[in-house]
Amino acid sequence: MQYLSLYRKYRPRQFKEIIGQEHIIKILLNQIKNEKISHAYLFTGPRGVGKTSAARILAKAMNCMSSQDGEPCNKCEACVSISNNSATDIIEIDGASNNSVSEIRSLREKALLSTAFLKRKVYIIDEIHMLTTAAFNALLKILEEPPMHVGFIFATTQIHKIPLTIVSRCQRFDFYTIWKEELEDHLKTIFNLENKIVETEALKIMIQLAKGGVRDALGIAEQCISYSNENIVSDDVRKIYGILTDDQLVYFLKSLVSGDIGNIKNQINTFFRKGINMMHFILNVLNFLKEKFYLNLTENTDNFSFYDEVTLKSIEIKNEVIVFLINLFKKLSKNLIYSENQHDLLEITCMEGSSRIKGQSLQSDMETVRPLAEVASSNVSKTLKSTPPVDEQDLIKEPKLDLAPSVIPQQINLTSSPYKAADIANTLLSVDLDMRKKDTERWNYVTDYLQNRQYKRLAGLLVNGKIVASGEQFLILVVDHELTANSINGLINEDLTIKFIKTILGRAVLVIALSMDDWNKTKSVYLEKDKNKTLEKVDITKINVDFFLDFERINTIETTRNFDEATATDLEKFLNKEFKDEYEVK
Repeated sequence: MQYLSLYRKYRPRQFKEIIGQEHIIKILLNQIKNEKISHAYLFTGPRGVGKTSAARILAKAMNCMSSQDGEPCNKCEACVSISNNSATDIIEIDGASNNSVSEIRSLREKALLSTAFLKRKVYIIDEIHMLTTAAFNALLKILEEPPMHVGFIFATTQIHKIPLTIVSRCQRFDFYTIWKEELEDHLKTIFNLENKIVETEALKIMIQLAKGGVRDALGIAEQCISYSNENIVSDDVRKIYGILTDDQLVYFLKSLVSGDIGNIKNQINTFFRKGINMMHFILNVLNFLKEKFYLNLTENTDNFSFYDEVTLKSIEIKNEVIVFLINLFKKLSKNLIYSENQHDLLEITCMEGSSRIKGQSLQSDMETVRPLAEVASSNVSKTLKSTPPVDEQDLIKEPKLDLAPSVIPQQINLTSSPYKAADIANTLLSVDLDMRKKDTERWNYVTDYLQNRQYKRLAGLLVNGKIVASGEQFLILVVDHELTANSINGLINEDLTIKFIKTILGRAVLVIALSMDDWNKTKSVYLEKDKNKTLEKVDITKINVDFFLDFERINTIETTRNFDEATATDLEKFLNKEFKDEYEVK
């Protein structure tokens, strides 16, 4: 018999077998039972939580000849044909590879034809967010006036990319990540069926790695079964996925908090020699810090998911240090994905963070998160709310810097920028707050290009940048590291960069990238010049002469029209409130 992967072997065949989505299953069962089936459904949520499985079961239930309380019987001719993928009236389409307007037009024409033998023809389109703008337009009409014998079920992990006119014509269901206890029970059942004994600690690590996804959990379980052949223990799981033991993790954090730079460097070298997975390592650090923070605030030992009380109490970390480290490792996790030298980046980040903890110079990084620790410490019974980042768009009204009495020199040389701090400070007089808000919204779409072959390196540099000021012809972007800022500034005049920025923002602008340290220096110069009434609006063309000398050529560079057709273009229209008019079927 052909071998089946666990996620295929144990794929749900009835609604009751889908775990963690009771709020959705109850509605679907009642609709089937009461024969109030919608013509279009939209399933959205993270990967591996049951969207496609629910779509297949729903298609089966729509056509079942003897369903019971809304559940398909899995015995009638219709159910059997759908289960073995021989039913020609159930059409599954991959939206990522069948996303053109011609394919959707063909679908629309075939949908008008009557069914072969089932009661209802059902189209299941997975990853529908990958359809082009024209394809979405072609889909609108049939969604608005569908034939009685046709049903649509759409699935997506990125609901924000789907036009509102499509969403409004569907019944939307939001799938959640699976809760730890439910995932644990499910894995125990699978291991019992596979006649495998799994250690409790090993199961805990698998659940942590799965991040709430059933399919990911079953993939991890399958690898562990293949590796162990017998009983599955925690050491085996750690070897497969490169995970530290709890003692190793605590030892590393002690070195980090105490400022033992030599020990930190030696441990990181050991991690890489042993093949420790850096993303799993950071996930473990963040989970530990989260639970340690919770223990410090509440002294409650009953609600820990991954670490026990003894492990958490084996190290003392102040709340403000915990918050600082959480933000440090969150930023590191994003940068590591696109770094060509993870070893050096991890070393630099950890040594910098450790030295700042030892010197207690956390203020600049703690401005946006210190209120969280203060609120939590003062009143634990209240719900913890993260404080929004300090808005740097109005430096005059809300100066955050404690300037020394002595005059700050205005010609500070910035290490991460080819421009003078004084020139950039004067440029801040030209900021447009509405434009900054719009640019910030559009900047979120940089993440869409992280897997794009043409733009992924550039998107990896820009994705973690924060827009602190915008104007008609310029944008100031703050990034974590001087190296990143230098790389961005070195690419600004290249055609590919100009095309990418125009695609994201809808206009060609000069991007000035600064490290956080250089941004703070620039603010200091700004405030000093403002105090002395020496601020003077500069001609932006003086900042980068080469860029603006060729501005006419820059404006002729066309934006990308293939990968981003359904993102940048639609986003621009949506922000200009033209989206509805463009897509509304008259």
